[in-house]
Amino acid sequence: MGSLGIDIFPAFFGFMAAFSESVGSILILLGLFFQPAAFFLFCTMAVGVLFHITSGIGSPELAMAYGLIYLTLFFAGPGKFSLDNKFFSTD
Repeated sequence: MGSLGIDIFPAFFGFMAAFSESVGSILILLGLFFQPAAFFLFCTMAVGVLFHITSGIGSPELAMAYGLIYLTLFFAGPGKFSLDNKFFSTD
C-alpha cells in the first residue's frame, strides 16, 4: 500500500478491505443495505486497481471487472425481492 501513499495503519486498512469483501458480499446477496455495501466494495476494488497499476505487480483486470460490476449494482439498486425493499419500502 506504500505505492498508493497509504503508509499508516496497513493492518487496519487490510482488515477493512477483508471485512468489506466478506460482509459486503453477504449483504448484497441478501439485498440488505445493498447500495452502501456495493459502494464500499467498489471503493475496495478501485484501491485494488490503483495498487496493481502503480506497483506493476499482477494485472488490474479482475479488480477492474468487479469494480464495474459493483458500480453497476450501486446504480441499479436492490430490486423488489430484496430485504431493503421489504424493510425500508415507503409503499
